[in-house]
Formats: sequence, structure tokens, C-alpha cells
Amino acid sequence: MQGNTTTPNNNRELLIHCEVRNTKQDISERYVEQGEFALWCYLMVTRHGFQVTQIQPCIWIPEALSHKHTNLFSHAAFHEPITRFDFDSFDEISGVTDRQTRYVPTTELDQIESIFRQHLMPSEADTKLTKTAGAAISTTPAKLWTKTQPSATYCAA
Repeated sequence: MQGNTTTPNNNRELLIHCEVRNTKQDISERYVEQGEFALWCYLMVTRHGFQVTQIQPCIWIPEALSHKHTNLFSHAAFHEPITRFDFDSFDEISGVTDRQTRYVPTTELDQIESIFRQHLMPSEADTKLTKTAGAAISTTPAKLWTKTQPSATYCAA
């Protein structure tokens, strides 16, 4: 059975890689689960006034698999170190444990983890944070990808 974006799969996740330009024109890279991307993109554009560009599908795999298949992935448009954060939190009112997953460039790990701990983890006792090293690998061969590709139209306001 193959994994999808609604059920975490420790071996592979389908993501969308994109660039986000905020209202100050600062650019950052984002990795969003494929199943959530359309809604996420809509909110970035309509609610926050951001631009979403350079949209490209990719997969996330754990670090061990990434190293094991280095030759295979050498043909991809990009192969970036990405850490998966899993937040498991218990809601006492509903009695249910919830999991949120985020994918973060490893170069921004310390900065983003600090932000996550402040905003998403108000009570350390009720929340568990798990980090898994991995890589995001383009599903597009390097020879077919250019940084000048247009944005997808569904991200437009």
C-alpha cells in the first residue's frame, strides 16, 4: 500500500516545493504536503497577500534512503536536506491526540524549531516533537526544469 499525504508514511511523502514572497518582498522556500497545497496556497495569497512561485512537485524521503540512492537522485532538479517535524499533542477536551507535520529546510532548523516551540507547543507536557532528517527530491529531471517556470494559476488571487 502506498502512502498519501493524509497518512504519514515513514518512507515517502509527496510534497510541493515553492517560493513565497511576502509583502516586504522577502523570499523563502516552503515544502507543503501535496494534499494541503491548494488550500495553503489560497490562504497565502488571499489572506496574507503573499506571492507563491516556482511551484514544483517533489518527494520527501528519510536520510538513509536518500544516501542509499544518491546516484539515482543525481538527475533530479534538486535534492535538498529537509527535516520533518511531527507534533503530537493531546487535547484534554476532546480526548484525542492530534498530529501536525511540517517540512523544514535543515539549514533553517534551529530558527524554525524555536518558532514552533513558541507558537505550537504552549504546554510541553501535552506535546511531543519528533524530528526526522531527510531530503526533498524533485520529481522533475534537472534537464527539464528551469527557475523561470510560471506559477500555477490556482495560486492567483
